[in-house]
Amino acid sequence: MGFPFHQNDQHIFTYRTDREVDVRIFLAVDKDELPDHYYCDLFTPICLEDLCNPIEIRLEWDLLGNFRNYQEVKGKEITKFDHEPFEEDDHKKLKEILSDKESLLQDYHIEDLVDTTQKVYSAEIDGLTAATSKTFADKLVPGAIYTCYTLWHIINGEIADKILAHTQANMSEALKRKMLLRGSVAYQDFVLDRILPEERKTFQPELFELIDRENPFIAIKSIRHLPDPNKLEPDVWKLIRNFDKYVLPVRSAIIQYFTRYPCNTSALKEWVHVSGTLSEQQKVGVYGIFEKNKSQLDKTTIARLKAYLERRNDKLDGHDRKLMLILNNL
Repeated sequence: MGFPFHQNDQHIFTYRTDREVDVRIFLAVDKDELPDHYYCDLFTPICLEDLCNPIEIRLEWDLLGNFRNYQEVKGKEITKFDHEPFEEDDHKKLKEILSDKESLLQDYHIEDLVDTTQKVYSAEIDGLTAATSKTFADKLVPGAIYTCYTLWHIINGEIADKILAHTQANMSEALKRKMLLRGSVAYQDFVLDRILPEERKTFQPELFELIDRENPFIAIKSIRHLPDPNKLEPDVWKLIRNFDKYVLPVRSAIIQYFTRYPCNTSALKEWVHVSGTLSEQQKVGVYGIFEKNKSQLDKTTIARLKAYLERRNDKLDGHDRKLMLILNNL
């Protein structure tokens, strides 16, 4: 086939399709010899009738077994009904279909895609052939129902499961770092779910970087994987110093994180500095941190907290008064 093959690419396994075609799956590596993606070079018949060309194509999966892309051989591009070449919109539609792991194609046989009671004329055979079933008409590339079906099942079937299993079995520290910082949100989510408690300190730099990125879902997950803040001083204090820069859900996760562990005097001083920026709900959480760690409040921190509460004057509520009572008794 007309595709490049790199010497360091690794043959992982061979899969036989329902058309009795052997598909060799390779792992492509990057310049650092780390896994990058999987691929196969596929040559297979498509149509039940000879109305479209056999397909010759390179299929690509990401490291989790999700469809990544495909590449055509120049001069042997994908065709539709009666050997009509794909247009740009057809490629866009096909890639959307192949990316959808929940496509309704998973629940049907290839014979279900056609309506034998409806016929369309084919110039290729100079006769009538079955039309696409109305059930699938707007779900597939027009004139390419067999191509959509065949490729979807190859990409999203057993091969995808084997790829994911291979990645899971070969996760190294270096690959985890790559997937966390240079990968997609799906990669980040995948790795975060697999960071062991004893690895949290190891991945501290990556966790802090993800917290500062724009995706709140990943930021919250990263916060939940941070080790004891007392083991991260002074790096962990920047979560408090930059508190007002984060979106509300991330702020709540930061408060919950510090609630789970004992806070020392230095951390409590940092919380005093941001007290004036807290929402009412966040204030209750931070006051809880002060109360839980009241033995670590030094004279300076107590004085600053009292001054903050006194400035609130008539805005004092039950939570403020409770904190003031605790401070007065220290």
